[in-house]
Amino acid sequence: MVPAINADWSIVAERIFSPDAIFWRALATTVTIAVVAQVAEADELAALRSTTVSGATVDGDHASVRADQMTGVPTAYRRDVSLVRVDGHWFIDTPG
Repeated sequence: MVPAINADWSIVAERIFSPDAIFWRALATTVTIAVVAQVAEADELAALRSTTVSGATVDGDHASVRADQMTGVPTAYRRDVSLVRVDGHWFIDTPG
């Protein structure tokens, strides 16, 4: 027997049929992460997992980190990064 799935189906339908900017940004970020995970070498992924940041410019729910403020980022991925805070968690902000 298949267990019942409890969900607010109106919210699920709204997210599927009327996605907002946050949804599209999250989707773009997810796709970017998936692509990097497929093309990056194991040592590059390990380096990205151990990246540290020495500073950032924060303005409310948006932040920017310069490439020179990051340590442990492989050269191929070293660039300035914009971040956005959603529900208390920081995500890479992709152009969209």
